[in-house]
Amino acid sequence: FEDGKPVITAFDPVLGGKIQIKVDILSLSSGLEPNDVDELLEIFGVEVTQDGFYREADFKWRPVDFLKQGIYMCGIAHSPRRMGETVASAKAAAQRALRILSAEKITRETVVAQVRHSLCSLCQACIAACPYGARGLDMDAGRITVDEILCQGCGACAAVCPNSATILKGFHDGPMLSVIDAALEEPA
Repeated sequence: FEDGKPVITAFDPVLGGKIQIKVDILSLSSGLEPNDVDELLEIFGVEVTQDGFYREADFKWRPVDFLKQGIYMCGIAHSPRRMGETVASAKAAAQRALRILSAEKITRETVVAQVRHSLCSLCQACIAACPYGARGLDMDAGRITVDEILCQGCGACAAVCPNSATILKGFHDGPMLSVIDAALEEPA
């Protein structure tokens, strides 16, 4: 306090030094803590950040989407936000859901994982590696199954498969090998 008024002292990185601001009123907002969402995490198979709020698929391109297709978030479930941001995220989540609900058919990614059962040893490494929960073990058939709607074609399952039993349907080696060859070419 200086002259009966609160003084705020802070470091300004632009100026490179301390600044002091005398104010008439100092009002601090109360902190916001996320609810306990362990049950929802288990039901929907989604993730939270280190702060306990839901984690979006991509903060820039898919800010209301979870990694799992067809599940959306809005408002302070994502992070503390102002009312305008909350309403905007609610509208975005509603529009994303409406896109699916109004479609006659749900389209999936063109690249989807597939299992070559003759090579599969049922080690289940691919089940643990799948971030979308698209893999399962069918005990009756004795084989690994892939839910093509949940599969996002990320290739995590193919990367961990010790027998090369998992392939990505719709992904061909030819174009990728051409890219590698072009990268290795010496400039003329």
